[in-house]
Amino acid sequence: MKTLLLTVLWLFLFVGMGPVSAQSVPNGGLESWITQGAAEYPANWLTTDAIYSGQGLPLTLGTVTKSTDRNSGSFAAKLESKTVFGVPFPSFLILGSRFVNSNTFGIGGIPFTGRPATLQFWYKLTLSANDSAGVYVALTRGGGPTAQVVGAGAAILPARAGYGQFSLPIGYAAGLAPDSLRLFFLCGTGGVMASSSLWVDDIGLTGAVAATSAPAATQAALSVYPNPSASGEFVLASAQQPAVSTASYRVFNAQGQLIRQQPAAPLNEASGRRVDLRGMPAGVYLLHLSSPAGPLLRKLLIP
Repeated sequence: MKTLLLTVLWLFLFVGMGPVSAQSVPNGGLESWITQGAAEYPANWLTTDAIYSGQGLPLTLGTVTKSTDRNSGSFAAKLESKTVFGVPFPSFLILGSRFVNSNTFGIGGIPFTGRPATLQFWYKLTLSANDSAGVYVALTRGGGPTAQVVGAGAAILPARAGYGQFSLPIGYAAGLAPDSLRLFFLCGTGGVMASSSLWVDDIGLTGAVAATSAPAATQAALSVYPNPSASGEFVLASAQQPAVSTASYRVFNAQGQLIRQQPAAPLNEASGRRVDLRGMPAGVYLLHLSSPAGPLLRKLLIP
């Protein structure tokens, strides 16, 4: 669990902050609940039981329940890891109305075009030994295995006896507007028999980070070849604007993990700078160049 959450902490803020403004998370106060069969779900959210039901499994674990132990309003969501027939089950609370089976996250999401600066929520948490709970937020663009991570944030939550507010900064690796928001809370690692409990309430997004990109002429100045590259070796060239292909870069895989990074190169490499992804599995990778004129993004394909 810790590894899963910490893989997205490579993201860094590289654009200016805009004016603070609140942005809505549907049913962020967890006041509205829907009864389906033997389970009760918060509206606009998926739970562990909803996921199993969607996969055709007749399981009602009760790992997410409506709780009157809340920070404000009438209700909060209580996530509780459980052991059934000797098998430990973690508890998920996922924003969205369906479970997405994709190579990017495999979690539900909602349409969203903003670039919030911070995810904020109130929580309290009791942890069993060697167990953990966490939160993960991602803003993406596109769908399926080529979905692009625009920004993300993740945290392992410390135990709290009473409600307290948690603020999670969202880092942006691309100067683009997203089209989807993906957010989930998790209680339990799935490897601990004893139960842990996480109460969550008043979930919202605040602030704004401006979307920026390099001018069109700078974008057009960069060539990447061969692309696709069967060997995993790519060459960057920008003879007319040497500072573009020689800028510092980072390369991310489809899961949003940083796999390569290099500082700025000498300008004499502008016509033939190499990006070496040899040994990486086939797939789509995202190259992010931090040019003086603004960020440039290119998809790199290893067939």
